Amino acid sequence: VPEDVLSEVGPAVAGMDFVTHCYERPRHEGVWEYNFFAMTHGRSEAESERRIAEVAETMNEYWDVEPSDWDTLFSTRILKKTGIRIAERADGNTSSQRSST
Repeated sequence: VPEDVLSEVGPAVAGMDFVTHCYERPRHEGVWEYNFFAMTHGRSEAESERRIAEVAETMNEYWDVEPSDWDTLFSTRILKKTGIRIAERADGNTSSQRSST
């Protein structure tokens, strides 16, 4: 997303009822060129494709979206979300630090 329209595109895409995650991301030249991420869900590939097209149409209201401006990634399996476990991470970091000294 061009930087000059990012603050408008973000809320427009995030406000779509089927978008569950939407945020700005840092670009990493040569690795990941995109600065914007939006996640949608569909019960079928066709439904997902329609929703992706709706996101593209919404973005196209703000600039002339080219095919090279974005990419689509599909999940190949469902991963259980556990969230960050701060206590476990803190214990792990403390244990690692002790054993390396």
